[in-house]
Amino acid sequence: RSERYFLHVEGAIKEMDIALYKWLRLAPDRSVTIGKSVDCSIQLSWDVNGQVAPVQAEIHRHIDSIRLTALEEGVFVNNKPLSPGSEIWLYHGRKFTIGNTTFTYIEKDL
Repeated sequence: RSERYFLHVEGAIKEMDIALYKWLRLAPDRSVTIGKSVDCSIQLSWDVNGQVAPVQAEIHRHIDSIRLTALEEGVFVNNKPLSPGSEIWLYHGRKFTIGNTTFTYIEKDL
């Protein structure tokens, strides 16, 4: 169920959890975008010094899994760059970094 998907955010901002289901529940095929653009679902306006593109990455549901796709260079998983156009499966506890912000994917039980 979509109400269990969250991103824990830490870095250039006070730590918090962002509920991905806000976007995924409205339209199951909708993407959650991350970047500096005001059009992004998660706008990294707090990351003033980080190298963040207007639309850096997107998260979407694929069948029964959640996927992260790098749209620009600068997305890191386990300190290794994720090439633009590449996609990874997000599982509970998986971390990725954009600019100076680290995201941890969390699935909470209902």
